[in-house]
This record gives sequence, C-alpha cells and structure tokens, in this order.
Amino acid sequence: MNLRVENYEEDIKWETVSGTWIDSLGNADLEATAYYFDRCDIHLRNVTGLGNVNPLTLMQFYYTDGVDFRPNAISGVATITEANDKAIRGTFKLYLDNNYNGVSGRRITGDFGVINKQ
Repeated sequence: MNLRVENYEEDIKWETVSGTWIDSLGNADLEATAYYFDRCDIHLRNVTGLGNVNPLTLMQFYYTDGVDFRPNAISGVATITEANDKAIRGTFKLYLDNNYNGVSGRRITGDFGVINKQ
C-alpha cells in the first residue's frame, strides 16, 4: 500500500497493513494504519475485471489523518490493474472533500495490492 497526500514530502509510513482477496467472490479488503493516526480502508465488492471502479464511494475507499481530516465525499479514479486468482492490484488518484473542523479537501495518489493466501 503506497499513499501520498498532495504537498506531503513522502508517502504515508504504514505501521500495519492487512488485507484479503477472495477472487471467487471478487471481494477485496485492505486496512492500513500509520505510525501516527492516518488510516486507509479499501473495501471492494464484486470485482469482475480490470478498469475503473464506478461509482466510487467512501464505503469503498476511505482515508483519514485521524485528527482533523474526515472526508465526506470522494471523486477521482481508482483503477483495478490486476485481478486474478493470485492477487488484486490497483492505482488511485482521488480527491477527498472535507468539511470537518475547517480543514480543506485533499488529493491523494498511490497504489495497492492484496495477495490471495488461499
């Protein structure tokens, strides 16, 4: 899991990353927590092939800094680049809108992957 917030000097450093990919159902779950308070959750259902995830919702892709940034809307593109019995991989270029505590929205980019352990 690689995730960079626009105008940050480096990618978020994750302390824990866990995920599952059940290819027979097309279900992918990935949860990452950082050394500080950042958290990213990806929950995709019924992935049947490559391409963009449409429509993309906060239930499918959620990122927070765990302090002042709590998004209330998402836009942009999340793309599945690999989906087979062994793994799912994808990229994202997203804008997360925020109206919590006066903090503005953020652009994030990155990629993810989950290997099927079954």
